[in-house]
Amino acid sequence: MPFTENPGDIIKTGKAMFENDIRPRIPHAENGMAVAIDVNSGDYEIDIYALKAGHRLKRRRPDAVLYTAQVGYPTEARAVSIRLARRPADD
Repeated sequence: MPFTENPGDIIKTGKAMFENDIRPRIPHAENGMAVAIDVNSGDYEIDIYALKAGHRLKRRRPDAVLYTAQVGYPTEARAVSIRLARRPADD
């Protein structure tokens, strides 16, 4: 079910996806890294910076609704929506 941008639903679903599906697949060596998750598809990216992970995921899935978490630490609720805009070309 595609999400509207209701933060409560994004947080609830994203946290469950992270704890149940994604976290068990990430090695302990990745502790401290950020994970950006598309709550619609379950696709995710890992990076030292949540924003970089989110940008990479949005490039692959432009309609992604993002939730971020940090690996190895208690999950904090974060609903993130990144809108990428292109700058007009300089003439």
